[in-house]
Amino acid sequence: MNTNPSKTETHLDEVQYSQYSPATYGHGYFGYGLSLSIIFILYIFFVVGTDQIFIKFYFSYLKFDKFGISTNGASWGSILFWLSFCVSIFICSFPSLFCINI
Repeated sequence: MNTNPSKTETHLDEVQYSQYSPATYGHGYFGYGLSLSIIFILYIFFVVGTDQIFIKFYFSYLKFDKFGISTNGASWGSILFWLSFCVSIFICSFPSLFCINI
């Protein structure tokens, strides 16, 4: 029985990547990491853009003469939208803590 740690343990040579390199996020594969980075950036761009465009449209829609809502009422409508948006994200954040990391 050999108890010499240098012979019983195997050491893998790990390549150190910069934290800003797409290879870091692609588990060593630059192309995979770059595609993940691009998809993430586009996703965030379009999700945030959709939220901002919707709320501006929603405010204008509430101010439409057909509904007869004042500017103050339309502002409260926007506040309720953002409040419900934040509460739903807060509620959904708890189940995401318990998801298995793939």
